[in-house]
Amino acid sequence: MSTPSFPPLRRRPARVVPSVLVGLLALGAAGFLAWAAALRFSRGSWPEPVASGAPAVLETPVTDPGVFAAGIVLGALGLVLLACGLVPGRHRSARLHVPAHLYAGSEETVLTHRGLGRLLETRTGRVDGVGRVRATVGDRRVRLHVDTPLRSTGGLRNRVRTVAEDAFVRLPLTRTPKVSVTVTEKRS
Repeated sequence: MSTPSFPPLRRRPARVVPSVLVGLLALGAAGFLAWAAALRFSRGSWPEPVASGAPAVLETPVTDPGVFAAGIVLGALGLVLLACGLVPGRHRSARLHVPAHLYAGSEETVLTHRGLGRLLETRTGRVDGVGRVRATVGDRRVRLHVDTPLRSTGGLRNRVRTVAEDAFVRLPLTRTPKVSVTVTEKRS
């Protein structure tokens, strides 16, 4: 009996569809411009779709630098947007290591960076002397920005870092990020 296949939970950002559509549109416009220019050079006149659609543009000579610049810009824009759509973005989630006896091995368990940040904000927000915590989570680093009403903040930074690192010990992350804490004195 085979184990069921599940889609991967660590997805890439959903920028593919709009980037590909806009990239193809720009490449189509650049290709149309190249086709029209090739016909202009070979026949001596513009093709009918261009001749009826843009009389002001037709008065400019093909050798005008603006025409070449427009074609180059449209082509480059289309290629960049197409590459943005085809090259995946960064992951926005962290993998969790789950023992093999719990799953058959084909499933994946993840925690989003936003979820990990909220967890750290909640845990470190309970530390005595912390007024507000903002967490920025990346693949390799977690930055905690702590606002406090305290005047001496030396011990607070270490206590917040210890609580955050303890949260990582309790979570079975496959890669434990480095924790950096910034404490700002804020009085109300």
